[in-house]
Amino acid sequence: MSRSRLPLKTVACVLGLSLASLAQAATLKIIAAERLEIRNENGEELFILTGNPVLMERDEEKIEALRVIYNRTQKRLQLMGKVRFQDKEKRVLEAEELELDTSDNSLEAIEVKVRSGDFDLSGPYCQRVAGQILLQQGFVTSCLRCGQSIPDYGFRAKEVLLFPGDRLIAREVWVVVRGERVLYLPVLGLFLSERKPRIDLGTGNEGFFFNADLPYVNEFGLGYTLLRFSEARGWGFGFDHYGLGAAFERYQFLYLPPAPGDAAQKPLFRWSLEYRLQQEEFKYEYKVERNDESRYGITHIEANLSRETPEDPAFKFRLKTFLDGYAWDVPYNTDQVLPEFSLLFNQGLKLEEFSVRGAVTAGYYIDRLNQDNRSARKLDLNGDGFIGVGRLYVQHAETYAPRLWEGASFSLNNFFEGWYYTSRNPPANGAGEGEFERLIRWDTTASFTQRLAPFSLSLNFANRAVEGESPLAREARTNTASRTLGGSLSAQQAWFSTSATLSYNLIDRRFDPLTLGLELNPSPLTFGLTYRRDINTGYPSLQNDLTHLDLSTRFGLNLSPFRLSATGSYVWASGNQVVDRFGDLSLSLEYSPPTGTLRLTHLRDLNADQAKSLRLNFSWLEGSDSYLVDENFNFNGVSTRTYALDGFVQGKWGPHTLKLENRILFPDQYVGEAEDKDEGKADLTLSYDYAATLRAILRTTLIQGLGFDNPLLSVGAGLAEPGREARLEFAFGLPDYDQPYLYLDRVNLQGALEVLSGPRSPGEFGLALQGGLVLDRIESGDQIGNFNLSLSSFGPTMVYMGQENERLILGLYYTQSFIWRDPSGKPLVLRPLFVMIYDRCCWAMRFTIDTQANKATLSFLLGGQAADFLFDRSGITWPWDK
Repeated sequence: MSRSRLPLKTVACVLGLSLASLAQAATLKIIAAERLEIRNENGEELFILTGNPVLMERDEEKIEALRVIYNRTQKRLQLMGKVRFQDKEKRVLEAEELELDTSDNSLEAIEVKVRSGDFDLSGPYCQRVAGQILLQQGFVTSCLRCGQSIPDYGFRAKEVLLFPGDRLIAREVWVVVRGERVLYLPVLGLFLSERKPRIDLGTGNEGFFFNADLPYVNEFGLGYTLLRFSEARGWGFGFDHYGLGAAFERYQFLYLPPAPGDAAQKPLFRWSLEYRLQQEEFKYEYKVERNDESRYGITHIEANLSRETPEDPAFKFRLKTFLDGYAWDVPYNTDQVLPEFSLLFNQGLKLEEFSVRGAVTAGYYIDRLNQDNRSARKLDLNGDGFIGVGRLYVQHAETYAPRLWEGASFSLNNFFEGWYYTSRNPPANGAGEGEFERLIRWDTTASFTQRLAPFSLSLNFANRAVEGESPLAREARTNTASRTLGGSLSAQQAWFSTSATLSYNLIDRRFDPLTLGLELNPSPLTFGLTYRRDINTGYPSLQNDLTHLDLSTRFGLNLSPFRLSATGSYVWASGNQVVDRFGDLSLSLEYSPPTGTLRLTHLRDLNADQAKSLRLNFSWLEGSDSYLVDENFNFNGVSTRTYALDGFVQGKWGPHTLKLENRILFPDQYVGEAEDKDEGKADLTLSYDYAATLRAILRTTLIQGLGFDNPLLSVGAGLAEPGREARLEFAFGLPDYDQPYLYLDRVNLQGALEVLSGPRSPGEFGLALQGGLVLDRIESGDQIGNFNLSLSSFGPTMVYMGQENERLILGLYYTQSFIWRDPSGKPLVLRPLFVMIYDRCCWAMRFTIDTQANKATLSFLLGGQAADFLFDRSGITWPWDK
């Protein structure tokens, strides 16, 4: 036997190289370890890692252990001492010893505990094969995480098989209640991550009702038997079934007798079939569903088959339609694919510098028609805005980029896609056949560049076109066409650059403006000059603009912390009409000390010698305090004879924030008294915030000569802490020029406010006020000044905590709307909802009495964190709507 030790810095590198012979899809990474030993025992090479603990990752699996031995010869990984293994399904295995075969991902473990979704499993021995965990002599429960010393219930089985997705089958099972065996079952199946066993019974609008979702297992899979009964309907039944193979399979069915008062005596059916299978080459998906609750009771089907591999070609089949014949005669708002076939060459053909890729798709579609297409409108015989068309879609892309001499590069890119339609529907009402149409998009670009420092020469060609029509609205495009040939010459030094650009429009047969650019950057200054000239001369269509000159300059000075910049332009054109004008002048001055920024920006019309806007930005940060100002003054006196000031001023001091937002319209100083009152008014909002818990907002409009208009003060207080949250807001209307009194406008209470803190230990009580209460002032009609009162699940909740997270919850809730002082004199009757819940964490029972709906319900739910359903007050429901 030989043995060697390596420094820790080489552990990850050496082991990574040694695992190169593993299955190529898995890579082992060492996160932490204290020592590595390499041994050779009986001709087998061993890598031994020790740590406190050793941390490793393998793809999406996480490994912890005090000692790890990797047998390179047998490709087995042995973990010992406080082993914790998390697989790709997020299932956690804790064991004393665990052995993993890296060639097929199977494992064995002794004295193991497994945590998967809502389940906790334990046993002396387990195996994992093909993603399935087999536990011998296992115990299964959902109560261990509730802190129960003796689980309320559990299942002790000779064999437990745990599938990916938290699906479980146990065989030869004893049901254990508080440690005592009470019932023997030959087989038990659960799927707690998707559904939980549930029982509901009570009275409602349809009399007494009983609902039960009971689990079952058979050779085809596992699921739930659905029983529904009500006095008015009678018995209903169904199932919610899951397959157990590699594919995802879910089959649902529910039947309910006709509803009371249904003249047609139509029973309700709802069913859904869903199947998904991902294999190495093919992916299968289909879903068929029917819902008689909808207006037309349409059966809908979607199916997909695809072959997606790195090798070409890829294949896709898609179908999306209705199975009911009468569905064609009723309005629907969805597209249909009947069907579609696609052949995709994603890798394409590559020949050194040349490559080509493409795709072809053919299908028949029913979709919304393009109202701009005349022939499509003619074929809309039903007037429902839909049309059926056959379509062939072709796409291909080519790239050619040969290697040239040094400093030279060339590339050619071509992209084409075309939609070819036939709207030839079967003749109806004597109508003739449709028309063949096409819509194409074609982009071709080519470029050549030669660099010879400091010069660069580029030649470019671009052809882009969209032409044709589509009868379908979702594929409609606007016809465009452009074809240009251009070139540019540029030179660049350290602080100097210049360029010349010219392009020719082959469709309009004219040059785009010649552009010359000059840029100087001698620090700290920047200076730029752009010259544009229209060189198209002698064309009749251009006689009014024979020469065009456009000069733009920019100037910058950077002397930290000061920055100054200026931009301007000059335009001159000659011909029958002479244009001689300046562009807007923009000036910016910025002062940026370490703790803030002050920026002043001015925009001016040089031709009219008139200011257009003046903007001030200020920000200052000093510790936890900050100050912000953003005000923009617009000079619009020529067009509207008003000036406007928009912006805000804000200060923040620790938890305190004060902000003033303004929109002020000033009358023109030369008009005198404003004829339009809008020319002299200010919309103001003053707000105060304290640590996001208290907020006051004052909104008003100040009108010249009249005073305040519609001032409104709202004050809100909020509480946001773990386990409790509430928001209380009052809004008051203040006196203004139209009404001289103060009035209450709105009261809004939302959230859950704890009167007594929630219980944290056995024997404690908690009391909370929760829900929503809104009081709104009526602003019009004969009830003006009165209030509407709305309650939304408003009322108290009392909680008592017993041992082992046991909770008793009592609630009284109101959900009603009414007029506060009803002029009809009708007495106010509040009809509450009473709720009593007994929650044992891994199972729960709820009893409700709804006095408004005259309904009572008793519900029982099994599964981890069962109280998640506590406020679900539904009666007869579809299982997949939960």
